[in-house]
Amino acid sequence: MTSYDLVVIGSGAAGLTTAVLSAHLGLKVLVIEKAKKIGGTTARSEGMIWVPDNLHARSIGIKDDVEDINTYIREIAGNHYNEGLAKAYVDNASKMLELVEKIGAAHFKLALGSVDYEQERNGASKGTRALNPLGFDGRNLARSDFDLLADPLPTTMLFGGMTIESADFEHYFGLTKTPKAWWVLANRVGRYAVDRLMGYRRGTRLAGGHGLIASLFKAARGLNIDIRTATSATELLMNDKDEIMGVRVESDGKSEDIKTTSVCCASGGFAGSMEQKARFFDHVAVGKAHVNIAAPTATGDGADMAVEVGAVRNNDISDYAAWAPVSLVPQQDGSTVPIPHFTDRNKPGFLAVSPKAKRFVNESGTYHRFVPAMVEACADLEEVSAWLICDHAAIRRYGMGRVGPAPTRLAPHIRSGYLFKAATIADLADKVGLDKETLSQTVTRFNDYAEKGQDPDFDRGKSDYDIAQGDAEAIGGHPSLGPVANGPFYAMKLWPADISSFLGLKIDHHARVLREDGTIIKGLYATGNDATSPFGGAYPGAGATIGFAMTFAYIVARHAAS
Repeated sequence: MTSYDLVVIGSGAAGLTTAVLSAHLGLKVLVIEKAKKIGGTTARSEGMIWVPDNLHARSIGIKDDVEDINTYIREIAGNHYNEGLAKAYVDNASKMLELVEKIGAAHFKLALGSVDYEQERNGASKGTRALNPLGFDGRNLARSDFDLLADPLPTTMLFGGMTIESADFEHYFGLTKTPKAWWVLANRVGRYAVDRLMGYRRGTRLAGGHGLIASLFKAARGLNIDIRTATSATELLMNDKDEIMGVRVESDGKSEDIKTTSVCCASGGFAGSMEQKARFFDHVAVGKAHVNIAAPTATGDGADMAVEVGAVRNNDISDYAAWAPVSLVPQQDGSTVPIPHFTDRNKPGFLAVSPKAKRFVNESGTYHRFVPAMVEACADLEEVSAWLICDHAAIRRYGMGRVGPAPTRLAPHIRSGYLFKAATIADLADKVGLDKETLSQTVTRFNDYAEKGQDPDFDRGKSDYDIAQGDAEAIGGHPSLGPVANGPFYAMKLWPADISSFLGLKIDHHARVLREDGTIIKGLYATGNDATSPFGGAYPGAGATIGFAMTFAYIVARHAAS
C-alpha cells in the first residue's frame, strides 16, 4: 500500500496551497484530482485574495489595525460570527501570504481600487486588503504540465485563448482614449499569436486564477509533490479508534487504498452540482433555473465523504453560496457559456429590472447581494431572471457582458440573440417581453434620480463601494449614477449563479473537521469551499473565498506538519 503523510483531495487554490506548504514543511504529499486537468474553480476565477494587514500594504506605509479587521468581520457575520475561525483567519492570513511569496509559490500585488464590500460597516477598508495574483509565464512550465492546466471560462478570454491580466483592463477599456492602450494590447495579441504558432493550445501569458494555479503547480513540481489527475477519492478509511488511516481512490475503474494519517478535503464544495444545489437552494428546489459557473467536478464529494465518517455541515451561516449574476453567451455549436457581470452594471448609464419591468436592487452593489434580490423579486414568478439595460453611450464606453467596449462590433451579438437593441425604451420592452408602459415609467423615474445624483429607491451611488466600482471620469460627473437617456437602447438577460458554496464542514481553528458534538475527527482537515467560512456566510471583499482557502491551507500545513 502506497503511503503518504498527507493526502489532499482537490487541486484548486485550496488544495495546491495545502500541498505546497505541507511539502515545504517536510511532509510527503499526494494530491488527488478527479478531473483530467488541475485547477478546479480557481482556474475560472479572477484569483484575488482578501488578506488584511498584508505585507504589500505595509510596504507603502499602510497599517491595518487588527481591531478594525475583527470589528468588520464581526459586524458582517452578525449572529453567525464564529470567533475562533475569524481569529484564526486574521492571525494567519498575512503569514500565509508572506510564506507563499517567500518560497516563490505565487506572487501578488495590491488591488488598491478594490474596497471592502460592506463599506457601511465599522472597520471596513478603503482598498488595502484585496490583492491580485501577478501574471505567470506558462512557458516556464513543461509543455505537458501546461496542457494539464484547466482552462478559464471561454467567455473571459479573447480570440478563444488569450487571457487578460487585471492590470490590462484599463487598456482594454481605453481603446478609444489613448494610443498607449492600442500599443499594449497589440503587444498582448502579438505574444498570443506567437504562442499559437509555437503549438500552444492557448496563450502562455496566464492571468487571474488561471495564472495563480499555474504558479502553484510549478511550485508543487519543484517540491516533488505527487499529483494524480482523473482520480476520484471515494472513501475515507478509518481505524478502530475512528481516526484517519487512509483514503480509497479510483482511476480507470480500478480501486486503490492509500495509507495516510492525514487527509485534507479541498475539493471545491458543491458549486458545480445542480443536484446538491436543489438540496440547499430554495429556488432551485422548486425547479427555477440556476447557472453553474464553477468547475463541473465541484460536486461536494469531499464533504460527502467526511459526513459518512461522522462530520457535519455547518448551516449556521447567512448565505449558502457566494452569488453572482451571469448572462449566457451563445456559441457556434448552439450551446451557451456563462459570463459573470461583476462591473458593467455598476457603471453610469445602466439599470436592471425584473421581469415585471421594475428595478429591484442597487445595481452598483456587490454581486453577492444582487442575486438574492433577484430571487426575491421573482418569488411569485416561474423564472428567476433580470434584464440589464443601458443606452448607446454606456455600452460603447464600458461594454456589456461579453460585448466589449468600442470598437468592438455589436452586430454579431445582436444577431445571436445575446444582445437586444431598439430605438426607444418602449420598443426595447416589446423585443424582450416586458410591459412597455411599466418599463418606460421605470426608466423615466431612474433618469430623474440620475440627473439629481441621488437614488432614494435603492441608494445607488451613495456608498464608497458604489463609487469605487463606478467611473471616476464619467460623463456627467457621477461615477455610479447616470441616466439611460440617449438611444438606441440595449438589453441583456441575466440569470442567477454562484461562484462558490459556503455550506462547508464544521472545522475548528486548526482546520480540523468536527463531529456534531464538537469532537475532532483525528487526521481529517478541510479548507476552501469544503469548510465552514470564517465570515458566517457573508462576503467581506474581493478575494475572500480564495483568501480563506489559502489561509486555512497554511493552517492545515502547519498543524499536519507538527
